[in-house]
Amino acid sequence: MSNEKIPVRAGPVGRDSLADRVLVLPREKAAGPRLIDVDIPRPRDRSDTGFVAMRRRLMAEFGLH
Repeated sequence: MSNEKIPVRAGPVGRDSLADRVLVLPREKAAGPRLIDVDIPRPRDRSDTGFVAMRRRLMAEFGLH
């Protein structure tokens, strides 16, 4: 990960929206943060299979599923 400044908005994965990039901060101090790019075109349709798959992945990353 580079030293570029990343604008951050905190909050859960929204029901109807999804950021273009998601920063995942690990619970374990030894692990580093991960930046996940969301390559789903806008406007995003929450019933789209790509949107659903990414939302599930992110919810799992945050330990919510």
